[in-house]
Amino acid sequence: MDVETLLTGMIFIIIPVLAIAIYVAVTWGVTESYVPCRTNITGTSQQVFRSLAKCSDKCWSKHRFGRDVYNDDCYTTYIVITTEATNSIIKSTLSTSTPASFFFDSLEKGEHSIKIRYNSSVPEISLFLVY
Repeated sequence: MDVETLLTGMIFIIIPVLAIAIYVAVTWGVTESYVPCRTNITGTSQQVFRSLAKCSDKCWSKHRFGRDVYNDDCYTTYIVITTEATNSIIKSTLSTSTPASFFFDSLEKGEHSIKIRYNSSVPEISLFLVY
């Protein structure tokens, strides 16, 4: 009889603790998968590549993967490229998993501002060089 009472008490303790642990694990997994778009990017051309691709992907997913009917300026990112001019960012080397159009030829070493816009008429993500 004492063993049954002890076992029942343990079950009433273990099940809520496991439920809380599972909830925390799921919550951490969801929040860690969300990485915000950085609006101030400083680094080498490869680091800037990755950050612009993430911002483009975030804008694309924000607009239901091309099914949204409204145009939107998702982000305006200010970037500083620290590599030499020979390592310039050329639009053909920037690969994203989203359909994207680039309205600049290349980005040399230095400071630039880029607007990332969702265009619903095509649908695609457009990257503009802002002066």
